[in-house]
Amino acid sequence: MKHHRPIELGIYTFGDTVPDPHTGLAPSQTQRMAQLIELGRLADEFGLEALGVGEHQIQNLVAAAPAAVLSAVAAVTRRIRLTSASTSISTAAPVRIFQEFATFDVVSHRPQCLPRHRLQIASAEKT
Repeated sequence: MKHHRPIELGIYTFGDTVPDPHTGLAPSQTQRMAQLIELGRLADEFGLEALGVGEHQIQNLVAAAPAAVLSAVAAVTRRIRLTSASTSISTAAPVRIFQEFATFDVVSHRPQCLPRHRLQIASAEKT
């Protein structure tokens, strides 16, 4: 008998700054980033399982560095799984992408983006 995993309910975003369809006003990048961090806090508070932030290199999106955005969200959340919704390997070296997300895992104390590939931080100090 197969066991099925329950459905994971989450939010995935690129952090768009397109105009609001009702007001016609677009948030600034600073406003949108604050909204994105608050979105993560509320998603965590209300029990959603995941928040994914996708990378894209166009003008209307604030999430050009998902690991940095997720680090800010990690500072205001406790339980929600934080992950990349998309990563463009055509604009950065794959090793750099790995390092950024592995560092996010260490900084956030959540081995979620790269759970089996933890970053090992070398130290010159002897313990």
